[in-house]
Amino acid sequence: MTKKELVTALGGWQKSSHSSASGSCVETRNTSGATLVRDSKDRRTNAPVLTFKPESWAAFLSALTPEDS
Repeated sequence: MTKKELVTALGGWQKSSHSSASGSCVETRNTSGATLVRDSKDRRTNAPVLTFKPESWAAFLSALTPEDS
């Protein structure tokens, strides 16, 4: 999937329940082949989006400690 295709399909974003009142947070979106991550304050259609393969995202989540959540 190209970046343009990702950007045009950006429905379904989820904001962290730990988001601060100032909006300092990230949002995630799961697709069939990746987890996408973006800055919740930057809603431009050309805003940067990080793309993680399922195994990379799973490794990141498993490395989190209770203090991180």
